[in-house]
Amino acid sequence: MAEVLLISENYIKKYSTINGSVDPNLLYPSIYLAQDKWITPFLGTDLMNKLKDDVAAGTISGDYQTLLEDYVQKMLLWWVLLDVTPNLCYRMDNGTLVQRQSEDTVPISDAVMKDMIDRARQNAEHYTTRLVDYLDRKSTRLNSSHLVISYAVFCLKK
Repeated sequence: MAEVLLISENYIKKYSTINGSVDPNLLYPSIYLAQDKWITPFLGTDLMNKLKDDVAAGTISGDYQTLLEDYVQKMLLWWVLLDVTPNLCYRMDNGTLVQRQSEDTVPISDAVMKDMIDRARQNAEHYTTRLVDYLDRKSTRLNSSHLVISYAVFCLKK
């Protein structure tokens, strides 16, 4: 399956501190990572693939659209920010780690970056809890003994 983004660069720029001039190519690796690392374990592969297929086809609707827009994208936004923040400040250049800096900016301290990352983590954990609570209400849980619950079936209660 071709890689499908469940969140757009425009969504990230609209709902975060990342401004419009940030190169989207700097965001994509963090989006892919967050989808694989943080979203798929909670949704399960089948539900994740269903969302990706519907997004790719432009046919997402109903409860799947609610799941995506009200829960998955909000959770994904903060996990992406958690990963991308250091990557926007530093980069590998010819095998050397260097700090990014433009002519009209001042780099932040490591303490400020740590605070930004901590706040992003708190938001990511908040939206992860919301997703899990929603899935608990709307899904059939296959195995509740795992710390991270994977949902293979999205069975809506009527």
